[in-house]
Amino acid sequence: MSNKKEYHYTIGLYDLICKYVRNKIREGAAQEGIYGIGVYTDRYCEEVLMSKPLKNLEQRMEIVKSLEGVDFVFSVDDINRAEEGAKKAYIEYKKQQEKFFEKQYKVGFIIGSFDMFHTGHIENIKLAKDMCEDLYVILKTDERIMKNKGKIPLQTTAERAAIVKNFKQVKEV
Repeated sequence: MSNKKEYHYTIGLYDLICKYVRNKIREGAAQEGIYGIGVYTDRYCEEVLMSKPLKNLEQRMEIVKSLEGVDFVFSVDDINRAEEGAKKAYIEYKKQQEKFFEKQYKVGFIIGSFDMFHTGHIENIKLAKDMCEDLYVILKTDERIMKNKGKIPLQTTAERAAIVKNFKQVKEV
């Protein structure tokens, strides 16, 4: 009988997803098995870490849940009980996988500027992906945004494309 776990996880604040954090998540996701992320609760951050997160727990969980390689997400209010939270989240993840349903469409697409990516963008991507097997994102160019909205985007087309490409729901940008 093998002692090998079917899942593994890391825990952290995950308030800002910089290149270093993204690379660490990629390393974790590259390991064999199902990969989860435990996100510290707001209370834990304030009382134990003595730090107030920029984003609330739900926003931080939504962001990491949408990153490529992350299979499940759970909250961590006590690091001594992180394993318990990970196991519950893993079991729920397995149940959802068993309920996998056939998609309504083979291919789907959404169009947007995705300038200053936020949780509303994540929700739109998830909703679109729920209806199709392969989701493509059509990204508005800087010129199109300036023409239609009369404003200069805060991020370049290339920067926005790089962000959107990291989401596992997106096949191509």
